[in-house]
Amino acid sequence: MMNTPSDSVVDRILPVLRPLVVNGSPVYLIGGAVRDMLLKRPAHDLDFAMPDGVRRVARRTADALDGAFFMLDDERNTARVIFTDAEAGRFVLDFAELRAASLIEDLYGRDFTINAIALDVNALHDLIDPLHGAQDLKDKCLRMCTPQAFDQDPVRVLRGVRLALQFQFHILSETWHAMQAATPQLVRISVERKRDEIFRMAGSRSFASALRMLDQLGVLEQLFPEVVQLKEIQQGPPHIFGAWEHSLAAVQNLERLFNVLVDEHQEDDVASLYLGLAVTKLGRFRQKLTEHYAQELVPGRSLRGLVKLAGMLHDCGKVVTGSVGEDGRLHFTGHDVEGAKLAASRGGAFALSNDEVGRLKRIIEGHMRLHSLSKEPQPLAKRTIYRFFRDTGPAGIDICLLSLADAMAAYGPELPVERWLQELHVVEALFAAWWEQYEQVVQPPRLLTGKDLIAELGMHPGRKMGALLAGIEEAQACGEITNRQQVLDFARDWLVTVK
Repeated sequence: MMNTPSDSVVDRILPVLRPLVVNGSPVYLIGGAVRDMLLKRPAHDLDFAMPDGVRRVARRTADALDGAFFMLDDERNTARVIFTDAEAGRFVLDFAELRAASLIEDLYGRDFTINAIALDVNALHDLIDPLHGAQDLKDKCLRMCTPQAFDQDPVRVLRGVRLALQFQFHILSETWHAMQAATPQLVRISVERKRDEIFRMAGSRSFASALRMLDQLGVLEQLFPEVVQLKEIQQGPPHIFGAWEHSLAAVQNLERLFNVLVDEHQEDDVASLYLGLAVTKLGRFRQKLTEHYAQELVPGRSLRGLVKLAGMLHDCGKVVTGSVGEDGRLHFTGHDVEGAKLAASRGGAFALSNDEVGRLKRIIEGHMRLHSLSKEPQPLAKRTIYRFFRDTGPAGIDICLLSLADAMAAYGPELPVERWLQELHVVEALFAAWWEQYEQVVQPPRLLTGKDLIAELGMHPGRKMGALLAGIEEAQACGEITNRQQVLDFARDWLVTVK
């Protein structure tokens, strides 16, 4: 048997848990936490299984760790404890009854052998590993526990793709064919569970590869038919790919940009001329970008994942907008607007929140705007910058990264350096305005309120007042008015003009 894996924080949790178990009842640390410890990866989500006493043990554990306790599922007797370690951060401990009459039967009923490993918290001498998952970890292969694994829970098809890419493991042939056979059964799985697996993939660094695997399994056609339809769409210059390959390339380039502009990266990551130039121009915004992409519009679903979904869907409007112009070339006029509608519909079908759907729509609707701005005289006018963020808000940051990825995907290695620099100049100006000149250019503090307009000019609340306040803000952002008297003069002139 292998030696017991170790994790410094887990080693502190288990001694707290052991005295809480009464009458010698076994409690097992099971699944992903054991796997991660064997891989010497920090484990923050710990699953415990036991024959009985779930509520009692979980509540006592929460009290001992000064954490929060609540029941996840009363019917299935599943509880959760959340606590924060001063050094290692937030931990989630889930407690559940065994899924079968014995631990061994429970392990055989799980998804993959690497997740079917357990430790008895009262006897940390040997792994409980009847399916030899530890050996599969060593061999870097993903193997189903039983031929029935995917019939029992088809969402495991998605999980298999995610795990294979997360750990860079090979999916064994028999397992792959079982995943393909189970793909049609995904229709009986709730959209929420499918959505959550897709978001976990999108939040990783291998979403472009995941999309290819999902397509090969037949999953993509079921979940995102508008993306698969892009295979039929050819594109003319400057695009070097059809719409399908272009979309995958855009996602891959988004991941490369995240890697060098948001995450800690190695020198080899910026070996590309284009990425090196991006770091040179935009590297000073790394901390701000990191904070921006640490956001979650909904807990557990990353903004980074949402932006990659936008990358996947950004050209889906080309399916309904293609036409041949008088010049004999293919055109996709309005594909950004139509694509935003299609993406919003898909987001709704996947039970995304209103904030997520709105962000997704805004990113796709604006993804061509940066390309247009790069063709304008530089530096960008303050009015241009103000109007960009007036229309996009914080999504403007996401649009910048997607547009850069889009340009790289369109030209590939033939991307003219001068063209790339034009895009980077625009992004630099927009980032600088958002993070360094916000109150000067993006949203100046109001020098005059609606109440002031009522008191000073006898106006009434309504659309006219709203339009005037917007005009005042834009004039402030452009530096045309800087004090209260100038604002009043501007307002009086504006009222005369609109009569």
